[in-house]
Amino acid sequence: MNRPSFAAESRALPIAPRPVARSLALTFLFLVPTLIPADAQEVPEVTDLSLAEALRIAHGYNPNYRIQENGLQPLDWQRREAWAGFFPSFNVSNAFGYTASGERVFGDFTLGTQPAQFSSRYSLSLSLGLNGATFLQPRATEAREDAMRAEVDGASANLIDQVTRTYLEALEAIDQLAQAQSEVNRTATYVAQAEAQETVGSATPLDVRRSDTHLGQARIQLLQAQNAVVTTRLSLGQAVGVPLPPGLELTSEFQLFEPEFDLPRLLAVAMANNPVLRARRSQASAARTQTRMTQTQYLPSLSLSAGWSGTVFEADDTAPLIQSRLAQVSGQYQSCIQDNRIRELLGDPLRDCSAFDVSDPQIQSTLRRQVIEANEGFPFDYDTQPLSLSLSLSLPVFNGFSRQVQIEEAQVAADN
Repeated sequence: MNRPSFAAESRALPIAPRPVARSLALTFLFLVPTLIPADAQEVPEVTDLSLAEALRIAHGYNPNYRIQENGLQPLDWQRREAWAGFFPSFNVSNAFGYTASGERVFGDFTLGTQPAQFSSRYSLSLSLGLNGATFLQPRATEAREDAMRAEVDGASANLIDQVTRTYLEALEAIDQLAQAQSEVNRTATYVAQAEAQETVGSATPLDVRRSDTHLGQARIQLLQAQNAVVTTRLSLGQAVGVPLPPGLELTSEFQLFEPEFDLPRLLAVAMANNPVLRARRSQASAARTQTRMTQTQYLPSLSLSAGWSGTVFEADDTAPLIQSRLAQVSGQYQSCIQDNRIRELLGDPLRDCSAFDVSDPQIQSTLRRQVIEANEGFPFDYDTQPLSLSLSLSLPVFNGFSRQVQIEEAQVAADN
């Protein structure tokens, strides 16, 4: 049966649009856009809508379903994160520093006035921590993923049910509107016939008033049918998540049939594939895995780490460093002279102290050049430290019963 569009039906009615219908239309214009995501406001314009097309649009624009479906987006990264626990973490850091001139005090020792100093340091580190929860995390993530996918399937099934019901209600409202229009036309014919009969004397004025009453009741039913069409269109637009144009025609047709289902087979299929049951099973599996993860807190944990580092320092003024170096070498020269005096008394061969004689301009020049060259290198000419490795094994003994509390809570959640 070909169904006329709602716009054509409205034009065929002898009754002008009612305030209720206009109010519902205004409500539709204000409410439906708020139900649509910002990125889904623009939809293809259609002049007719089948049930299959309505379901397709609903899966793309219904906000409640989109919220459920968007929850699947982080699943891939959550799976990667679970397996990444078996790989070491790698960190790189670099720091720059500045220390103003002044006395350097280390505990009970004072180094005297030192020049301003720039510093730079880098660090590379690898670390890996393994415990019982690390090995169970992939399984728990997989169970949570199965539960979320089942919940989305359940949301899809509910959406299909909602759209189908509202689509059928809209079709029913159109049929009722056509029936109400026919009733108005029929009762109007009766009124005209009663008036003609009254004119010729074969009917009384009471018969005419009775026909007028029936016509008024038919027009009230027509108004209610008009409002039902508008309301069901609003409900259908809300279900699919987009506003539907007033002239949209619903094209799907349905036929009655006698169902021939095998109840035991239907129950078996439902028990195996019902998304709500699948979600509950996956949630129960995730809860059991979470319980085992909390129980692993009694097991030892293993930590591995490796590090590389380097530092470089550069003084703002090299004059104090040169003076300190000259004083140090001068002290070595005096020690060498004193040692030679002792050797001379003992008859031992004397040492050559000329390399420590800071009164020699060449020695002073060499020492100054060494200090200046050693002071250069900021910010990236690092003095690299040797590789450091560490391995630690930790076994928790007592932590204030927090493990017992967590295990009990996880068991309760699994039982629920």
